[in-house]
Amino acid sequence: MHTTTKPQQMPNKFHNYNTQPPGWVWGEFKNNSRQTLRYGSLYPEKQAPEAIVILLPGRSEFVEKYFETARDLARMNFAVWVIDWRGQGKSERPFRYPHRGNAPDFEEHVDDLNQFIEGYVKKAAFRPSDGKPIPLIMLAQSMGGNIGLRYLSAHPGNFKAAIVCAPMLGIKDLKILPLFLSVILVKILGSIFGMHSYAFGQKDWAPAERASTDKFSRDTARNAVHDSWYLADPALQVGGVTFGWLYHALKSCLVLSAKKTLAAINIPVLLAVAGREELVNTAAIRTAAKIIPSARLIEFPEAGHEILMEKDDIRDKLLTALQLLTQEILSNKP
Repeated sequence: MHTTTKPQQMPNKFHNYNTQPPGWVWGEFKNNSRQTLRYGSLYPEKQAPEAIVILLPGRSEFVEKYFETARDLARMNFAVWVIDWRGQGKSERPFRYPHRGNAPDFEEHVDDLNQFIEGYVKKAAFRPSDGKPIPLIMLAQSMGGNIGLRYLSAHPGNFKAAIVCAPMLGIKDLKILPLFLSVILVKILGSIFGMHSYAFGQKDWAPAERASTDKFSRDTARNAVHDSWYLADPALQVGGVTFGWLYHALKSCLVLSAKKTLAAINIPVLLAVAGREELVNTAAIRTAAKIIPSARLIEFPEAGHEILMEKDDIRDKLLTALQLLTQEILSNKP
């Protein structure tokens, strides 16, 4: 189902970043678990896009956070589709504990993504002039990078290239433990305290948390966008991680640590590393770059975890890398 709605507005100080772009289309679909998932899309105004960028957000994120990125990509002649993962944004989540989101096995996220691509994106990925398919490019952030890399391994053939920003291939605070031990430990803790219980130190969302740190971004305005949307629309709010989410996240990192998983990815992949990373394990990203056959590392020494929400010089470098990669793919078409 697709709908075009009245543009949502943010407080004036964030207007330039987060006004809903003209031509934005909202949609939703039922996944195989009969849960409703939301998405949004934007196409260039005057011509068929060179490629379609499928943007995969990180944990606790939501479509609206990427309005600025979508608008910029449309100006670069890309179409953009963004999905809300189950349990966050305005996709379906458990009613009793909405701040705790949802903690499915990440394989279910991969299935949701495949249903989204096969049932919706690909049906709109044809040039009106000649009916030829428009190539798909993946742009993923953190948890979305984990899901995206698993998708590329399990479903070859849909994407022509991928840029994966700060992919969650390991969690920095747990890097002292081997992944398999972390999975076992969190499973034990979850069985004791409950998988739906917050992990130690985690709680419902509070507006002071992001305001007290620049680990996500050093751009003050963009760093504030996340919480500003949360304040403007409480239905978007997601709290900290539960034992269940942590268990499934670590288990998915373990899947990606297997060489055969990453070695099966057969398209060009840019892995973006943030120099001021405090959330994910950058050593695991560097290891992945050595295993994925056509992977390249792109370094952002001054960037925090959310590279797409960083200062203009960092963000522009990333978007330029995406554009150059797309041109490379298109020039190599048979």
